[in-house]
Amino acid sequence: MKPIPEETIAHYRIIEPLGAGGMGAVYKAYDKKLHRVIALKLLPPEYIAQQDRRRRFLQEACAVSALNHPHILTVYEVGEDDGEPYIAMEYVEGETLRQKARYDDSPRRGRDLEHLQAIAKRYKTSAKLLEDVALDPSDTTQANSATSARGFVTLSTVHSAKGLEWNSLFVIWMTDGWFPSNRFHDEFDDLEEERRLLYVATTREA
Repeated sequence: MKPIPEETIAHYRIIEPLGAGGMGAVYKAYDKKLHRVIALKLLPPEYIAQQDRRRRFLQEACAVSALNHPHILTVYEVGEDDGEPYIAMEYVEGETLRQKARYDDSPRRGRDLEHLQAIAKRYKTSAKLLEDVALDPSDTTQANSATSARGFVTLSTVHSAKGLEWNSLFVIWMTDGWFPSNRFHDEFDDLEEERRLLYVATTREA
């Protein structure tokens, strides 16, 4: 991606490119109305005339804006400027995976992202992908599963499982001897907390 100095989309002045992928390019930009730095996502020029690409671009914004989580960016605005659609989002300072390559596990992280990308390509919408991989299935997902022959697997944290009932239960790491964790054998309070979590995991009661 090449820098595009002084280019303006709507009331956003592009500062520098941040990254690009199959569904668009993201730039660091300045909101001249609200005087803040944002992340601006644009469709590649070759896709602007393709209605299907435009529809999927807007669907992505709708899916993300419907979510409220500290680890999910806030969508500020969706619009068009001279026929070019854009999504204005929260900008968060951080490091790219390439910048984190100094860490020992960076190759594994890279493979994990490639695997996630391969999985994501199977889905027509971001909303369906998020629905299938969420730790806690939405009410809609669980309601639909009642009439579905294939059913689904619920991946849940221990705390989120409280009060829920399933026909069968598998506690990850328990059969490997990692839960309760042997790291806490020397600390009574920590070991008791691990035992409490095991009780919650197996009974779904606090």
